[in-house]
Amino acid sequence: MKRYITLLLIVSLIVSCSYKEDDAFDKKPAERTTETLEHYKKTLEDGSYWLLTYYPEVYRSLGKLPRAHHSIGGYNIFLKLKDGKVSASSEMMKDNSEYTTYFTYQITEGPTLSFDTYNDVIHHFRRTSGQFPNARGGDIEFGITKEEKEVFTLLGRTSNTTFTLTKFTGDRTEYLNKVRENANTLKGKGLNSIQVNGKTISLLLFPSYRQLVFSYDDQNIQQAFIVTDKGIKFYEPVNVNGTKIEELYINEAKTGLITPDNAISITFVSCPIEINGTAKSIWFNQGYVSNVFLTSFNTTNAWIQWGYSWYDLARNTELLVSTIKGNDDQSVVGFTKFVSYSSAYEGGSWTYYEADFVGVGDHPDQVRIILKDPSDNESLRTGEYRNQIQFFSQLVTILYRRIANSGPYTVEDEGIRYKLTSVANSENWFYLYKN
Repeated sequence: MKRYITLLLIVSLIVSCSYKEDDAFDKKPAERTTETLEHYKKTLEDGSYWLLTYYPEVYRSLGKLPRAHHSIGGYNIFLKLKDGKVSASSEMMKDNSEYTTYFTYQITEGPTLSFDTYNDVIHHFRRTSGQFPNARGGDIEFGITKEEKEVFTLLGRTSNTTFTLTKFTGDRTEYLNKVRENANTLKGKGLNSIQVNGKTISLLLFPSYRQLVFSYDDQNIQQAFIVTDKGIKFYEPVNVNGTKIEELYINEAKTGLITPDNAISITFVSCPIEINGTAKSIWFNQGYVSNVFLTSFNTTNAWIQWGYSWYDLARNTELLVSTIKGNDDQSVVGFTKFVSYSSAYEGGSWTYYEADFVGVGDHPDQVRIILKDPSDNESLRTGEYRNQIQFFSQLVTILYRRIANSGPYTVEDEGIRYKLTSVANSENWFYLYKN
């Protein structure tokens, strides 16, 4: 009997101690996510413009530097969202026109903005072509990870890159025009070295790639930037010998860059050769270029003829250097090369390749040549003068790389021409005729 009484007491105790825990949240996760998305929608569709800092994810090396993320820099995209339609505009387009298409809100791993209908602006770096069969690192779906003080933090679904979408209260057209003006100011510029906390810092600017490299103590700190209405702003703050730098302004005289607190001032070094719409010429003939470049030209020709026997570079040895229409700018410096048919035929194919000619810090008589990309400008996609460099990759991999990698060059003005002599090896030189 005692045994049964004891068992009854134990059961009673267990029952009296049992309880049901109340839900920590009043709503299910799906309901909370839906409500959050509705809040985002209401905020984003208030009639304002939103400024998207857009960094394509291209992982590549520049010159002899290690490979780096966001290696073609950042761009400004304005968005206005309303009732499933998006109007987009950007500095990289030929003007400030808005391109209107459709977008959707989605819930995948969280609230998401999806621009799945083709838009010339938003899909600019997403578009594939003969020049860029794998596109250029663009994102069109963005997970919303945070909202704070009218700034949304976004995560690119393809690249895993962090973007910001900021409510814009100024004049969109004025901002884009100022960004283009500042981008033009940076073209062709090098930067003199600076002192930071008693240390000499060498600087290497890639104006078209929108990268800045700080070098000291055998280290290179490379960071991508976006051009703003004031100057440049880095993707992430840079720590330079104990000093954090987030952005740099172009000074009033447009002679250099300064930190917002004026503590650091950096002076521009202009390219000693003015490159414009009037083409200058390099002739790959004996006496016009040194043997190393002549050999590279002949090797390039041999490889092209191996693949396409009906072409012959030797029929036209001229390489043009001028401004051309570029991928993200209507006026960039680049190489233009006409690849002639062999003597049995008339005509040939045109090729265009972007390349910066920039000043060299602390050496105003020198120029650095930086290869960029083949031009896929809309005007060069069709017609007689379309860009066909995708068929002649040896121009880039052999000839153009030889030219770029042999720099920087000391520049001598000889009247009708410039003589460019490699700083590293004076036996490597070529003439650039002014025409």
